[in-house]
Amino acid sequence: LKATMAEEEEAPELSELDQKLNEISNKYQSLNKPGAQLHALFKAELDKLDEATAAEMAAAEAALAAAPDDASLVRAQEKIGEVRAKAAALRDAAIANLENIDAEMGRNKLAQEREERAVRAELAPPEDE
Repeated sequence: LKATMAEEEEAPELSELDQKLNEISNKYQSLNKPGAQLHALFKAELDKLDEATAAEMAAAEAALAAAPDDASLVRAQEKIGEVRAKAAALRDAAIANLENIDAEMGRNKLAQEREERAVRAELAPPEDE
């Protein structure tokens, strides 16, 4: 008990300014945590999409190279076009999601900075000039 009391006495108390700034920081960390998790999830999905697209393109290109006749050649070319179109649409959607998440986290960072400046203006001691 004495050791705990001694530690408490030695631990400097946070100023009201530091307490408010910590509260603001914690608030925005909480707000951005889901965004950061979603960002990681979408980025992983984008990586998987790129891998799947590469495999699908390799198969389509192999079919193109092995096409025994004109009809097979046309089907293989159409398949390549479909794979490219599908991959582009999925990739664009995933990138849009990443950009939206990044934008929201950026807005949160700006709001945090505004709140911190307001708290500093209110609570910080005046600077000597």
